[in-house]
Order: sequence, then C-alpha cells, then structure tokens
Amino acid sequence: MKKIQTRKNFVVMGVLCLGLMFSSSEGFSWGFATHAYMDDHLGKKGTRNNLNEIYGGVMPDLFNTLFEYPEYLDFLPDQTHLRSMKVWKTSRGGVEKSLAFGFVSHNDRWGADFTAHHACQTCGEPVGYAYAKANVLLSEAPLPEELGIPDEIAIEIFHEIVENAVDILVKRTEPLIGDRLSSAAQQRSPRFPQLLVRAYAKRFASFAGITELEAAQFIQAAESDFREAISSYGEILSQDEETAIGLISEQTANLAQVFLALYGITLPIDQEDMVGMIISYMGLAMESCQADYLEEIEATIPYVKHKLRIHGVTY
Repeated sequence: MKKIQTRKNFVVMGVLCLGLMFSSSEGFSWGFATHAYMDDHLGKKGTRNNLNEIYGGVMPDLFNTLFEYPEYLDFLPDQTHLRSMKVWKTSRGGVEKSLAFGFVSHNDRWGADFTAHHACQTCGEPVGYAYAKANVLLSEAPLPEELGIPDEIAIEIFHEIVENAVDILVKRTEPLIGDRLSSAAQQRSPRFPQLLVRAYAKRFASFAGITELEAAQFIQAAESDFREAISSYGEILSQDEETAIGLISEQTANLAQVFLALYGITLPIDQEDMVGMIISYMGLAMESCQADYLEEIEATIPYVKHKLRIHGVTY
C-alpha cells in the first residue's frame, strides 16, 4: 500500500473544477451548489442542522478525485453513492443525524443523483437530466475532431460541463449559495469524520488489505482536504458570474490534462485555448439548461423528500 498522506493542492484543484471524473462509475452528478440548494430545502430549518445537512449532502463525492490511488477510484465512490444508508444507520442522533440526512439525500440509487444520472423528472428522457443535456451538446456542438477525444469520453466531459453550468444558474437563483457552501464546510460538526470511519473503514480496510486504523486515517485525511475544497468552491461561487465561470473553467482545463493522460490522450491545444473552449461550452450548456433547470431541481426536491421518508430517513 502506498503511504497514506494528504495531497492538498492536488485534491483541492480536482474538487474545485468538479471534474472530468470518469474513472468512477458514479462520478459527479449534480454539482455541489445544486446539492446545497436541494438540501437547503429538504430538511431542518435551524441554522446548525441545516448547514450540516448541506455539508453532508456534498460529501458522497469526497473520494471522486483520488487520482493518486486509482485502485480505489471505483470502490470508494461506490460505497458513498450506493451504500449511503450505512452512514444513516451508524449515526448516533443529534447533529450526526443532520449530517447523515444530507449524505443519504445525495445517493445514486434513489436520491438526488438518481435524477441526474438515471431518471430525469421533467424532460421526458429515459436518462438523467445531466446526461440528457450532455447528449444535446454532443449532438449540436461536438468536440473538435482534432482533439482526438472519442464520443464515450466526450459525453462524460459534457456531463460535467452541464453540472458546472447548472451550478452557475443556481447561483443566479440563489446568489448566496456560495456563502452557504463555505459556511457549511467551515461549521460542519467535528463528529463527521468519525461517522464516516464507523460507516466505511472496516469494509475499506478489507478491500485495500490495510488495517482499520490505516483505513480510518485515509478517510479522515480525505474528508479534511475535501472540506477545505468545498469551502474554496463556495468562495469561487461568491464571486461575480464571469469570474466564477473563468475560475471553474481554468481549473477544469488543468485537471483535464491529468485525466486525459490516463487514456493516452494529449490535447493538441495550449492551456489558454483550452480554457476558452471550456468557457464557450459552459455558455452553451447554460443556454440549454436555462429554461428548465429550476423546474427539474424543484421536481427533484419532493421526489427525494418522499424517498427519504419511505426509507426511514427522518429525524
């Protein structure tokens, strides 16, 4: 096993750009601001509980950018997206229930990510909202052929761009959503890392062939870095729209080079051109989503609320 350590700058870069995380079968579905908006309308209204629900609601993605550990990129995101009820069942009341409530709301089986990945609530497509819009981009504005990116990777790139675009649109609907994200990260309960350890360390240790102590340390380090990244992402969304789009696109371009190299793809364009291209596609995605993104989000909220209730996730 590689020495467990934090790579703060790398992880923060990966989380800030939201992206291009195709190694995991779950990947990112709704963006962080979109999850925050949903969780702000799902559970308790009290500030402490509400902020912990918001923080819990983005945390299933904490393992999605662990490029240093490619052997874990399928296993760990699957645990948090498909086995999220483990967090609810191991939570011990009080603020842990707030964190677990948000965490479960995100899940890919029947939670908010289900509508982004698999079952759009409003668009009449047999896929999730993010993929439906990604298909539109792939059809109407495919990536330039000279980039050498096959369609099966291009659709995932567009999927991530759609999520980023919806986050910017959510910022228009709720201008303080960036502040909410940053506050949620900064004020999250210190009990959360141990909650994750109780839920996932034993199974992770068995999978990775490490001790439970090493698994716990790995999970705690990942949560700490991700917490900082969420706070920083909230700060980006607190900027004016043009600045926020530019920063997200710049970070996406940086990570794209790292990710595409895993597929043996070296882009034949320089960094500045790549950032400009991503900004252009962000604009196209925002145009595509402008008319119906809020309708989809507002339909997802009662859907998730109903699913949480029938699965006993109430407090």
